[in-house]
Amino acid sequence: MSEAVDVKGHGRMFVDDHIKNLYKLIESGGHVRPAATFNDPPWHPIKNAVDLKHLGKLGEEVGELGRIVSRTIIQGLDGIDPENGKINREELQNEIADVIANIELCAQRFGLTVDHERIRRKKAQQRAWHEAA
Repeated sequence: MSEAVDVKGHGRMFVDDHIKNLYKLIESGGHVRPAATFNDPPWHPIKNAVDLKHLGKLGEEVGELGRIVSRTIIQGLDGIDPENGKINREELQNEIADVIANIELCAQRFGLTVDHERIRRKKAQQRAWHEAA
């Protein structure tokens, strides 16, 4: 249905309801989104407790690996953690194993395929990068 509205800088104009609503939204400083997204949020959080435990544990282990990697950079591979007396080399080895184990568990849980070709390419790329240093 057409209706006359005041359009800033253009006086009174006849526009249909969709145009009128869009104009009012723009005038008010609102943001325009497709109507479908109002009822369909862009994310869907995981609610399954077992799924959350898998991903949470993977995140925790990755964090622990990051911690020992940083400590090893600072103290050296054969440095010793002053708090627990453990050698960085052993801790690094343990945390790498923990991360790999949790990656495998998550891949299995979520039906993810480990792309061995991608792994091979990534290793080749990283080896070349390391050798260039």
